[in-house]
Amino acid sequence: MGVWQAFASAPCWTETTSLLNSKVPFTEQYVCQQLKTIEDLGVYYYTNDRGSCEIDFIVDTGEQVIPVEVKAETNLRAKSLKTYQEKFTPEIAVRTSMADFKKEDRLVNLPLYAVEQIAEL
Repeated sequence: MGVWQAFASAPCWTETTSLLNSKVPFTEQYVCQQLKTIEDLGVYYYTNDRGSCEIDFIVDTGEQVIPVEVKAETNLRAKSLKTYQEKFTPEIAVRTSMADFKKEDRLVNLPLYAVEQIAEL
């Protein structure tokens, strides 16, 4: 944590909101590291031209392209993921977080501890 703060020139936090906000980059880094361990999986990032819609990861399994939104807590609001789904209609989309596994139509809530299972969805 201290190394990240020094690298980012970020001051030490003293408020709870700062602590919660700092979880996001670490959670995204964790998911990236887990995805990179999966053989033959392409890992990419998506943003639209205006920068108003960004998807944390786009993974290419060779059979399908899966947008992945990373949440550090159990708050599952993912406006950009919904926008992406409406524009590109992927077969499946993944939202990974601290929440339990749940499959809804073409959206899978995948717990962070199970992110390495993404290629089998």
